[in-house]
Amino acid sequence: MIQVDASIRHLQDINPLSHSLNVRSLDILARAINLFQGSFSLIVVNCNYRCLRQKILTALASQTGLNCREISWTESDETLYEKLQTLWQEHPQEVLAQIPALMCLGQTKNGKSENLFLDANLFRDRLKQQLKCPVVLWLSDRELQHFLITAPELASLAAPPIKFSLSSIELNYKVHQQVAQLLDIAENPQIPLFLQDLKIDSNRESFSYSELELARRELRVEYQQIFPALEAKLDFALGRLLWRSPEALANEVHLESQGEVHSVSQIY
Repeated sequence: MIQVDASIRHLQDINPLSHSLNVRSLDILARAINLFQGSFSLIVVNCNYRCLRQKILTALASQTGLNCREISWTESDETLYEKLQTLWQEHPQEVLAQIPALMCLGQTKNGKSENLFLDANLFRDRLKQQLKCPVVLWLSDRELQHFLITAPELASLAAPPIKFSLSSIELNYKVHQQVAQLLDIAENPQIPLFLQDLKIDSNRESFSYSELELARRELRVEYQQIFPALEAKLDFALGRLLWRSPEALANEVHLESQGEVHSVSQIY
């Protein structure tokens, strides 16, 4: 069963960039961006956690000195090509030509990305003509799977994905930290419910519902079985996040009411 050692619980900062695989991946990403300056190149990055992605982007800017442009999509009906078209319309070509790399940050608002890459795949030749810089697609496991299925021709333009990940110790620490912070807020009788929601949602370092669920699955694989007390706290945390999350589809909430989804959002 998984229990966090007391020394881990009191760590103030676990740096995922100290992970040797992440150091190597960061070096590969930096070299790929520098190699294709002034020409189109598709680079795929596989990263499941937003907090890790932000640390990597910060480290990349520090290491290369390049001011890369970031775009993101948040709605399920947005496509990658539409986002790029908007970019072309808002900026003249001479401005776009100065972009060292275009960071396309994923994570759709409701977790669906089936239609995200279809247009980009159809207009891949136009993308190659209009973009004169490396395009870096940051994709979660789910988005990467959809990308390979819905845009195989576009995916063939890229080398194998560059992987960034959190170690089991890092996941362990962050899960316990997030659950502890949520419980501290939820159990404080002096904080009304609406302020609890604001305080919890304002923490940008926290995992989203899908990220926390993925972290739980990864820890189960690593340790075979999670300590029951932690499982119960995770149920509460996931229920709290699902109840207010855009990822909570109507049919998922209905399944919870039938006892088919393992969370306590109904109780919350």
